[in-house]
Amino acid sequence: MRVVLEISSGPGTGQKVEVRPGQVLKVGRSNQADYAIPYDTFLSGRHFSLEIQGGKCLLRDLRSSNGTTVNGKRVSKVELSDGDQVIAGRTVFTVFIVGIPEVKAASDQVEVDVSQRQDSQTKNKETLVLPKSPFEDPEEARKEALKKETAEKSGFAGAEDSPPLTQPQTQLLKILWNQQEPLFAVFDSARDEAILDCLLTSEERYETLFEGGAGRELFDYSPFLVSFTDRSQLLKFLVRKAWGQSWGVYLACSRPFDEVRAHCRQRLMVEISGGKSAYFRFYDPRVLRSFLPTCDSDQRLELFGPISYFLMESEKPAVFLRFLGSQENAERIELVGRQDRSCSKPRKGTTNSKSPERCK
Repeated sequence: MRVVLEISSGPGTGQKVEVRPGQVLKVGRSNQADYAIPYDTFLSGRHFSLEIQGGKCLLRDLRSSNGTTVNGKRVSKVELSDGDQVIAGRTVFTVFIVGIPEVKAASDQVEVDVSQRQDSQTKNKETLVLPKSPFEDPEEARKEALKKETAEKSGFAGAEDSPPLTQPQTQLLKILWNQQEPLFAVFDSARDEAILDCLLTSEERYETLFEGGAGRELFDYSPFLVSFTDRSQLLKFLVRKAWGQSWGVYLACSRPFDEVRAHCRQRLMVEISGGKSAYFRFYDPRVLRSFLPTCDSDQRLELFGPISYFLMESEKPAVFLRFLGSQENAERIELVGRQDRSCSKPRKGTTNSKSPERCK
């Protein structure tokens, strides 16, 4: 028994993914889903799951914000039948339940007879063509299509063909690559549409800081937390395109992604005079570099929390700023000259004793 889920309406129409016995397929918007549809902003990060259990196909709603409907009825858990229609977000899926197919040795595809499906629109024999590796290939095809679609808008997909970095850009990239603790960033997607485009086409983990109704309605304009892998190519792209454009701030933290996101979400609102609350755009380097020098020790402790330090551009892009929770003023690093070796923070276990203070 196999189950094929096909997008019949919405982003990615025509795409198919297969579920086999023993597999659990999670469908949603974020890269934490097994099958991600990032352009449907009404989907939750992980919206619903499909699995084959005891010869039955079961769908479970994963506590999504907008819910999941099957044949027009909202469900939390339900057994699916062949031809059922599933709606999640603004995407419509059709479910095909088929038996074990015959595989033709000389072909890279398998043909599945679905003539027995209970579809009121047709009673003729149909052939559903699936990739040879159906569980993996649709996801790879989705990623490639997504990269092609956003390449011209963001420039990230073709970053390897871009001109070499300048000396200051190379120096900055080394600083970001060589942080002692895991590196994150918070970017304001409202600043430039290329921000969300490059996140969608990258391999890094990212999540909006908004949730609920705001997360769905303002997804394209929300702040995003991003974690960077070692020698991240996304960082290389950002150094070339984003530095000096006030896209966001970087931060170093040894805590897991979800904890860092929870802390950043708590910083979005601050209390001002009169007991009122105000939105705080701490992820704007122009705001944060002006605010931090005015903080007292309690305010700094609350803002930094588990974060070791913030990294950002100054009013002059040639100057790199590093704010520590224990210091009132920023360390300033000039991105010029032959200072690239001394400006990068040494990794644990190295003997390089130079610190950013010497990079002036």
